[in-house]
Amino acid sequence: MTATVSTPDIGSHQNDDSGSILEVGNLTVEFETPTGLLRAVDGVSFDLQSGRTLGIVGESGSGKSVLSRAIMGILPRSARVSESSEIRFEGKRVHPNPEIDVSGLWGAKISMIFQDPMTALTPVMTVGQQLTETLRQHLPLSKKEADRRAVELLQQVGISEPAYRVKQYPHQLSGGMRQRVMIALALSCAPKLVVADEPTTALDVTVQHQILNLLGSLQKSDGMAMILVTHDLGVVAGRTDDTMVMYAGTVVERAETANLFGNMRHPYTQALLNSLPRLEYPSHTRLDAIPGLPPRVVDPEPGCRFAPRCPNAQARCLTEAPQPQQGPTAEHTFSCFYPVGTPEGRAAHDDNLRAGRTAAGLEVGKGVPE
Repeated sequence: MTATVSTPDIGSHQNDDSGSILEVGNLTVEFETPTGLLRAVDGVSFDLQSGRTLGIVGESGSGKSVLSRAIMGILPRSARVSESSEIRFEGKRVHPNPEIDVSGLWGAKISMIFQDPMTALTPVMTVGQQLTETLRQHLPLSKKEADRRAVELLQQVGISEPAYRVKQYPHQLSGGMRQRVMIALALSCAPKLVVADEPTTALDVTVQHQILNLLGSLQKSDGMAMILVTHDLGVVAGRTDDTMVMYAGTVVERAETANLFGNMRHPYTQALLNSLPRLEYPSHTRLDAIPGLPPRVVDPEPGCRFAPRCPNAQARCLTEAPQPQQGPTAEHTFSCFYPVGTPEGRAAHDDNLRAGRTAAGLEVGKGVPE
């Protein structure tokens, strides 16, 4: 099967007939705040198959990290997951009302690489202690076997002098080394699914490349599935099989990665791509920033949430929320009334150019090219 980012009828699955290792159905996560109920994730559905990588992209505040933590079951107590939400792993419901004992699931079959290893690693425990604790928690290993395996894991993720490094504390390692330790912890029990939440943030470009290459090679050798959460479409371009674009807690577009880059439909996806620097640009070229700010997800305005920042926005976009529709391929869906690369999208953009502004009041000059 190739429809790895479909919208399945999660509630109807009684076993793993779909071939998907992870199925998320209508996931909605809310938080109580002083200003009202904040809906961080709003009705997200997707599935992921073994051996494939799903990239989840979007600006800060789009709901990517909350989604990943909901999958891992590590949301804060203030979070509220709607009763209609459902998460299944290997065909079994793990939230809500688990069908299996999930106590041995997290860390063993599903693991996570966190964004900041300095806060994710325990500062008062050596690297070796943290690795052996995880190993002995989930695997029937003696202390000697766990110690030996800890050294092997550090060697596997490319850390030099692993027998020496296991005795060090996190603050004694560089940022790149700490991130490699996080990867070693995540992969220590050979999980079937790894969720990587901004795994290369705050690392220099060379170390980013090394970390992503390491994840790719380990995934290929072990056949695990991976979710790569990032704000950078450039990172997912050559690293993922499928890409899901999130905005203000919702999925606005999803497709196989090659198809998304070649046949994008949502103006937000296009805006993200246009904001990336390119080698062919002359020196000091000003990048195309996305105008405005992401919307409030506390009592959001009616209509399309991207409308206030969209160069194609029309009056309809201000009052009516677009529903997912079929893209150029069966695996491609998007939510937009005036999509990029269509006659409707071109006409809407041209109308806004002539008027000098969109129906939402956004000033349009040259706009986002169609």
